[in-house]
Amino acid sequence: MRNFHFQPLSSWDFAISYNYDKFNTTLRLHRYGEFTSYNQDPTRDQTFGTVWHTNIDFAYELMQQLTLAVGVNNIFDAYPDKNIKRNSFNGIFPYSNFTPSGYNGRFVYARLRLSM
Repeated sequence: MRNFHFQPLSSWDFAISYNYDKFNTTLRLHRYGEFTSYNQDPTRDQTFGTVWHTNIDFAYELMQQLTLAVGVNNIFDAYPDKNIKRNSFNGIFPYSNFTPSGYNGRFVYARLRLSM
């Protein structure tokens, strides 16, 4: 039986936040290092490369207990490496389900927070 190594060799997170009056901005950078997927058939082993994600969030305090925020996760729409053909089930699963960075691409959101 072969070892499974689905965790990235390294993972980094950087964040910076800036507040001014009722405004807040947060920028986050995530780096997921390479990881390897081992199979019982060694010809299906695959190493996936490093992925960087950049997220940004803008918030504004509408009232003392009410905040509106908008943001984007994965601004640059980065995707992990695709599975080799033998591991993709004839193209149905283009990305590994073990990828730590996800494979859904960019995500835009709005959030309303009420604090009591």
